[in-house]
Amino acid sequence: MATIVETATGTVEKTGVDPVTLDLIENGLRNARYEMDEVLFRTALSPGIREQHASSR
Repeated sequence: MATIVETATGTVEKTGVDPVTLDLIENGLRNARYEMDEVLFRTALSPGIREQHASSR
């Protein structure tokens, strides 16, 4: 089970991000999503999930 370590209670300031850092973050999140999809596909017992996965490729 996930636990919340810290929560922002005030306003959060915007910060500038260079294009390389932004690209690394974006690709890291994308890869995490693909890995979660694969884990779900391997562990799913429902044929509906497998069919949905096959049609999204």
